[in-house]
Amino acid sequence: MKLKILSLFLAFVLLLSVLPTVFAEESELPANACGEKLTWTLDNDTGVLTISGSGAMFNYSRYNLDQFAPWESQKDSVKRVVLPDGITEIGEYAFWRCGNLESVNFPNGLKRIGTGAFEQTGLTAIVLPDSVERIEAQAFLSCEKLASVSLPDTLKELGFKAFGATAIYSAQLTETSSDVYIDKYLVAASQNDLSKPIDYHVKDGTVGIAAGAFNVFGDILSVYVPASVRSLSPRAFDDDYLRNVYFAKDSAIEEIGSHVFYGASLNHIELPASVKKIDAYAFGGLTDSNVPRIVNELCFFGAAPEVEENAFVHENGKQAVGCIYCINGQDGWSYPSWNNVAARWWNGEKVYVNHFVDLAYDAWYLLSVDYAVGNGLMNGVSDAFFAPNDPMTRAMLVTVLWRYEDCPEAKPSSFTDLTADWYKDAVAWAAENGIVNGVGDNKFDPNGSVTREQMATILYRYAQKKGFDVSASGDLKTFPDAGSVSAYAGDAIAWTVGETIINGNDGRLDPQGNATRAQVATILMRFIENVAKK
Repeated sequence: MKLKILSLFLAFVLLLSVLPTVFAEESELPANACGEKLTWTLDNDTGVLTISGSGAMFNYSRYNLDQFAPWESQKDSVKRVVLPDGITEIGEYAFWRCGNLESVNFPNGLKRIGTGAFEQTGLTAIVLPDSVERIEAQAFLSCEKLASVSLPDTLKELGFKAFGATAIYSAQLTETSSDVYIDKYLVAASQNDLSKPIDYHVKDGTVGIAAGAFNVFGDILSVYVPASVRSLSPRAFDDDYLRNVYFAKDSAIEEIGSHVFYGASLNHIELPASVKKIDAYAFGGLTDSNVPRIVNELCFFGAAPEVEENAFVHENGKQAVGCIYCINGQDGWSYPSWNNVAARWWNGEKVYVNHFVDLAYDAWYLLSVDYAVGNGLMNGVSDAFFAPNDPMTRAMLVTVLWRYEDCPEAKPSSFTDLTADWYKDAVAWAAENGIVNGVGDNKFDPNGSVTREQMATILYRYAQKKGFDVSASGDLKTFPDAGSVSAYAGDAIAWTVGETIINGNDGRLDPQGNATRAQVATILMRFIENVAKK
């Protein structure tokens, strides 16, 4: 017992030794402090409130009396606020309800204007320096006389209702339009025809989109964002009805910040190649729902961006993105998943959703089949089956190239064994252009299997016909079965190896082996990306 009492006593003595230090640190702040390195004075005769020092102001409250700004009791005397060049942040609700406040100098170096900082003040005009990065929600709400606002193009975040119920806001609301811009920033999009959802094109020259810009009365289905937009505020696309967002392909926007797409049940987003980074929770947010909102199709044009942890989930850990679509050949992507999200291929115009039941999700050829079917070059053998391991027929291969050429017309061929309408025009075109020959006796053998060297030869002839560069030549001696390549196919096989169109089958060329449908899809994708698109 004595030891226990002694221990408690020593703990109490130790606590007393610490308390004076804490109190001493708090007492270092002067009575008129408004930041760790800031003080204030108010001249009641002139109404000038002067802030001195450097750094960030304290954040204040509009709800707790103990946390009001220190000049609250004299707020009606404040007519002008003078801020030093060293100030970096204006705190939350710092000048709230200073109704007679008419002017503020916003110094260079200022980065943040907090929530409700100038709400319900008498400001008539403001000019913000280029250093300002964040204007938080309701910062200038209900400044009824505020009719002129100049914002920097470098602003990264414009909060919800930051300029709501101001003179400049109200002046833009008319019977024919409810678009509201604050300088070059869209803060409210209009939907005047309430009889149907609309597609909304953000005005060219807009540099940023504010929080809640599309959370308006009426239904906007799709938003088209011009190349001029460089900043997206958190919750910029927060709207229950919005389904699609399209960014201009030549956009320069580099970062998708946290919560930009929070609150939207989006089906399809297209991000430009300029995007280099995606922040945590960019497509998610707080959600209590058992079935959280999710972006079904997130499409990229460029290389894989840097992503922060949790970029594609909600804050409760649930998935926020259904599937990522990338363009084949762009750097940094992995398949069939990327950053714990399913990853698929798309062609920059159309998302292809694979429904074939005979394609394993991790099959080596899945990307190639997506490519071929997504571009309309190949079809399944039925609605449910692709038959990846079935041999490719001569008619199938010719039809693939014919479709790639956008189905050109040709004179009817003289082959006597063309019995199916689906390949007749394709065979006629290929024969007319010297891409294929018959098998003799005026026959084409449309249902005959295509060997790998025949496939290479057909692609080689097609490339020559198109005027593509066919000078590449791989060293066939590295393959143990190079001697089995037919003489007629030697140049074609060497070219396909040189262009990495054919890489071998288990280390062998296998020239007389039948080409499977999956192999053709893969070789066709390599041919288009490595040769045709050069």
